[in-house]
Amino acid sequence: MHSPQVDPTAMTTYVQIVQSVEILAEPSKYHKIFLSHLGLHLPMISDREMLAEGIGYHLGDQNAMLVFTKTIESSRYCDVPPPKKNRVRMESQMVFFFQLLPGARVRFCQISHDNLKIRFMPAFLLNFLAQGVIPMEFIHQFKKTVKNIKGTEWDRRVNVEKRELYKEIKQRIHEELGLLNSIAVKEVHRNQKAPNGKSPSASETKQSGLPLWFSVVISVSVASMTRMSQSIESLRMPWFVYPIFLTLISLLLIYLTFVFEKKKS
Repeated sequence: MHSPQVDPTAMTTYVQIVQSVEILAEPSKYHKIFLSHLGLHLPMISDREMLAEGIGYHLGDQNAMLVFTKTIESSRYCDVPPPKKNRVRMESQMVFFFQLLPGARVRFCQISHDNLKIRFMPAFLLNFLAQGVIPMEFIHQFKKTVKNIKGTEWDRRVNVEKRELYKEIKQRIHEELGLLNSIAVKEVHRNQKAPNGKSPSASETKQSGLPLWFSVVISVSVASMTRMSQSIESLRMPWFVYPIFLTLISLLLIYLTFVFEKKKS
């Protein structure tokens, strides 16, 4: 089990808009205070950051692990830094549930409530981003990493950089859950093999990330055009600004569509 709060810095591997994660305090191996930077890199939208506390729990009676994360304004474990310049501090509550099942299978559930604090964006688009695009991208990357472990960032952390921590987690799984037997382990290793019998390289498992950014750009573009159409008179903007803006956004969407289709082919 690779819990986000066992090693929250690994979120940069699973969620592409997460640029960095800084650990501010570590009360225990399964309890951390961290500051993450979410870079959208889109016009009219500032980067976001999230100051959060995450705690992991072993649920032995359910053969599972529960991870709870919530944003905080203060902490008794460390000094809370103010928001950095040109960043907006968002709010979030997330629950991750990992359950080991027979046959080398894992059940994964995620519940999240995010406030990206984008005031001019309609509620349905905010929900689309916070509850749709970003979580689905996380799950997609998580599944790809689990199926193609060799040579990935996950593999490096588990077997090299933080070997002792993950060794302890594996021992807990063996002792408390008793689900990982030799047959299941062999099945996992067999599923990790590529069709040619070789493990895929890190470059083969790297994702382009274009579907996520394409969805984000569409959402922000629609919201921006809606906002501008409502307030262009009150702002007393020149009549030609709005057509130029629409043209630029259209060209950007056409370019992203072309790149994505070329990547798929």
